[in-house]
Order: sequence, then structure tokens, then C-alpha cells
Amino acid sequence: MTARARPASRSAVLRARGVALVRTARGSAFVRHVTLLMTGTAVAHLVTVLATPLLTRLYTPSDYGINAAYLAAVSVLGPMAALRYDFAIVAARDKRDAVLLRGLAMHLVALAAVLTFGLIAGLHWIGGGNLLRHLGALAWLLPLSVLAAGAVVVLGSVLNRRQDYPGMVRGKLVAAWTSALVPIVWFAAVHRSTPEALIVGGLAGTTAAALLLTLRLGPERLLPRVRWARYRVTARRYARFVRFNLVITGIDQLSAGIPLWVLNDHGSTAIGAQFALANNMLRLPGVLVGQAVGQVMYEHAARLRASPEEVAALVRRNVLVLSLLALIPLAVVMAAGPDLFALVFGAEWRIAGEYGRLLMPAVAVWFVASPLTLVPTATGHQDVLLRFISLNAVLRLGGLAIGLRQDSPGLAVLLLGAGEAASGIAFLIWLWRASARDGLAATP
Repeated sequence: MTARARPASRSAVLRARGVALVRTARGSAFVRHVTLLMTGTAVAHLVTVLATPLLTRLYTPSDYGINAAYLAAVSVLGPMAALRYDFAIVAARDKRDAVLLRGLAMHLVALAAVLTFGLIAGLHWIGGGNLLRHLGALAWLLPLSVLAAGAVVVLGSVLNRRQDYPGMVRGKLVAAWTSALVPIVWFAAVHRSTPEALIVGGLAGTTAAALLLTLRLGPERLLPRVRWARYRVTARRYARFVRFNLVITGIDQLSAGIPLWVLNDHGSTAIGAQFALANNMLRLPGVLVGQAVGQVMYEHAARLRASPEEVAALVRRNVLVLSLLALIPLAVVMAAGPDLFALVFGAEWRIAGEYGRLLMPAVAVWFVASPLTLVPTATGHQDVLLRFISLNAVLRLGGLAIGLRQDSPGLAVLLLGAGEAASGIAFLIWLWRASARDGLAATP
């Protein structure tokens, strides 16, 4: 009579599953690529985090407010400079199309810089523009920042397609170190607080990153020698990336920049600086994890777009993991945000901690949602993403307007954050349901 095998204990089963999960993770290209990007981005942002407490003591909130207004303008214009053909580079059908798209995108970035110069000249000529009133002569640096930022976006997509993640990491590190060191050296040289140092530091960092990413191309020409007719054919072939992604980027970046500009005008650049510091510091973990996960996920989803089951599994797994990670910063900031900001950045930045507490629920929701917004783009559902990005903008700016009508910046930040959290939750609910019913099947 054969002896019956004893059932494995529950702990043994769990241990075996854990070992299998670790082995799968080690062998997963997705996990390796995310880990590499996340580690590099973490080091780059660690440089920023370590430098910020020193810079907030060297430079005034007013200096930071002017720099934040400048960066908000660059954040709107830079990603839009290539008309979002940078997205098409990753999803291009073959290497020839990818090279043509790179050349097309870089020409568009150069054109955007020239148009930015013309826009600033026109605004100076008519004597208008609140942004120019805050920036003054510094506005003339905007074309250079748009050129550098646009180049970084395009070349980042080129390296992403090639899976050259070490090159992408080095670009982030060079930008972080340069942006941090230039203002410190500037202050040591002139012994005076000035927004020019912060702005020039950011421009130098972006320029250095663009040059390094260009070198990663090796002997290959940045701008291929082709007839303009081929660019026109390529532009039409991938026009769908412009049709939705340009509008999505414009709405998203404007809804992020307008609150800062409005708060600067409503009160002072110091109020805008408090909001900007809270917003930027709290979103650092999201940038750290979100950019790494998002960039790799976009590349994987673009390759797997014909297999909705695999894309859906990728989505559900990342929703669960990112949700767990978001709980830690949420609990810390809600419990001790003002005290932490005052301790780390100086007593005059306590208001930033109060704003941070109001924004933290929205930051936590979009910590999960932001990297997943690239999935609809990769699978051809940009129209759905556009609806959610538009909803986010309406709710954010609507809340801001209601609060400022009550002459209360704190209420404005609270309502802005509540609207942003609501739109993020709505997007995650749609994405989860779509993945459950194969609603992420690729569209032409």
C-alpha cells in the first residue's frame, strides 16, 4: 500500500511562492530596467534633496518664487516643443522611422526655441505679460531653456527605444549635480541672493544633460541627411501622436503652471514659492518611481500592445504595488508636514509644509496614476486619457478659482488638491475596469 504524501504546510507554500516571485523578478527585464532607472533617478533626486536645505537658506522665498515661475514656463514649452513626436520615437515601426522621427522632432524643437524668442520680443514690445513682469530680463533665457529641455525629451525617447537606460541615468545625474552646484558657487562668488543663480543653474543642468545624451548616440548623426519630403511623410504617418498627446501635454502642463502664476499674482512671489516648494518636494518620490516605471512601462506596453492580457496584467500589478508605496509618505506628511518643512528648509518655510499637508492626498493618488497614464498612449487610447487630463485641469483650476475668490490661498490649495485627487481616482477606476474586461486592446 503506497503511503500518501503529507500536504505541505501553509508557511512552506508561502515561502515557495516568495522564492518563485523573487526568481521571476530577477529574470524580468521590466524589473531590471525599472530598478536601474529608479536607482539612478533616486541618486539624482538625492542630490536635489540634499542641496535644497542649503539653497533655501542662501536664497529667499522671493528668489524661489521667480525661479518657480520660470521653471513652470519651461515645463509647459519644453515637452511641447517637439509636438510630442518624441512619443512616436519609442513606438516607431522600425529603426528607419525612429531615425526620421528623431530628426523631425529636433527640427521642431529648434523652431519652438525661435518662436519662443519671437513671443518674448512681442510681449516686450507691447509691454504685456505678468510672467515677463516677474522675470524681467531673465525671460530672454527662455528660448535656450526650451531648446535644451526639448532636446532632453527627444533624446530621452531615443535612448528609451534603444533600452539605453544607463545613458538616461547619466543624463539625470549630470543635470542634478550641475543644477545644484551652480547656485552654490554663484552665491560663494558674489555673496548675494539673486534669482538669476537658480535660473542659470537649471539651464546649465538641462544643457549638460542634452549634451551628454547627444554623445550617447555615438557616431550616428543627430540630424539625418534626408529630404524634407521624407519628414513630411513621416509626420503624417505618426500624426496621431500629435493629435492627442500634444493637447494632453498642453492641458496637463498648463494646469500645473497656472496655479503658481496665479498665486504669484494674487499675493507675492513668496506665496508662490511656498506652494512650489511643497509641490516639488512632495512629488519627488512620484518622479523617482513614476518616471522609472512610466518610461519602462511605455516601452513594454508599446511592444505588447497586441496582447491586451499581458498589458492588463502589467497594469494591475503596478496599481497594487504603487498603492502600497504611496501609503508611507502620505502618513508622514499628514502627521507632521509643517514641522518637517520648518526643520529641513528653515522656519520661514513652515507654510510650505501646511500647503503640503493639503496637497498630499492628491500627490499620493497621482503617485499611482501618473506612470500608468502612458498605458493608454501606448495602446492607442489617447482619447480616453485626454478626457481624464481635461477633467483634472477643470477640477484643479476650478478649486483654485473658488479659493482665491474667498481671498484664501490655503482654501485654494485645499480645493485644488481635492479636485486633483478626484480626477486621479476616476482614472484609476477606469483603468482597472478596462484591464479587467480587455478594454486595453490596441487600437489602430
